[in-house]
Amino acid sequence: TDCSLIAAHPYVYVNWATHIDLATGRPVLTDIYRDFLAGEQVHIWPSRGTNAVPIAFNPNTGLIYSTTWHVPRIQQLLPEPLELVIGARYTGVSNRFPPVGPGDLLGHIVAIDPLSGEKKWEIPMHDFPSSAGVLATAARTGREIPMYASADMASEELRARAVWDAIDGEPGSRAQSAIRFVLDDRRVHGVLVGANLPEHVSEAAAAVDMAPLQPDTGTALHRLYASDFGRLD
Repeated sequence: TDCSLIAAHPYVYVNWATHIDLATGRPVLTDIYRDFLAGEQVHIWPSRGTNAVPIAFNPNTGLIYSTTWHVPRIQQLLPEPLELVIGARYTGVSNRFPPVGPGDLLGHIVAIDPLSGEKKWEIPMHDFPSSAGVLATAARTGREIPMYASADMASEELRARAVWDAIDGEPGSRAQSAIRFVLDDRRVHGVLVGANLPEHVSEAAAAVDMAPLQPDTGTALHRLYASDFGRLD
């Protein structure tokens, strides 16, 4: 191609622009920008569409796959300090995320037609958004998690719920329970744990010093693991 812009569609909720002008390639701004420059505190959606990680394009489906964030950024201009100190942090803007509660919707895994902007499917992510990249391949192992039909998504949610039910009552976070399960079973070689913030790394490391899983919890998780979490009879 000649690198001209052919499509520009939002794949998350956006409130600071109405659309992209295909002739200029520039966003058409809303009043959010005006209010921000006037000194008002504004909620800018999104704080990021995806967290600077790879998306994937599958030429066989024509779709883009990505993890997305459903989190605003709360910003307000700060008064200029009386004195600028070398090495001190100053961006001229106060910047924070809103407080979130258990179960809040904070992102999705999505499949998008990049030309039309149509979402073919999306899987909600609660409690924390994902900063994971996505890889699309033509290879199959036979044990992939299906993510392309509503029935499959419902079954995956049921499998996840079975895990949450098994670890209900365990101290610490779900991630810490998963790490303790790995430490308890030498057949399991690893676990994927999200780490969007520095404290998540400390949280994961702290799991090493926690007490073993309760016997009933361990038994339930071993049973789920042996059945590939419900995929194998």
